[in-house]
Amino acid sequence: MAKTAAWDDAFLKQCEESDRNEALDTLSDADWRQARRQLFQELSDTFAGFVTCPSAKCRRARRCVGDGPACCAQLRIGIPADVERTLCDEIYRELQEARRDAERGVDTLR
Repeated sequence: MAKTAAWDDAFLKQCEESDRNEALDTLSDADWRQARRQLFQELSDTFAGFVTCPSAKCRRARRCVGDGPACCAQLRIGIPADVERTLCDEIYRELQEARRDAERGVDTLR
């Protein structure tokens, strides 16, 4: 006689999948924020924003080490939304490729 499970296996699998998807969404949101922060840090660095930045950390480091968008705002430079999105997409892709390669054990410094 076949043994019957005493629990709802389908429900538990659905819960595990839901938890996994929620964790991936959280990680993805954090990566998008990191990509945007990195974009504005790079912009600030390009235009030497650290020179006039209100953050002493940025001035000491002689580069943007703070919140990129806030640091870049004081430079009064702007980029079109479509350009910002394209650049954020590129940085996000690089973050995802680096994470994938690290998980696979691929040396990205070749």
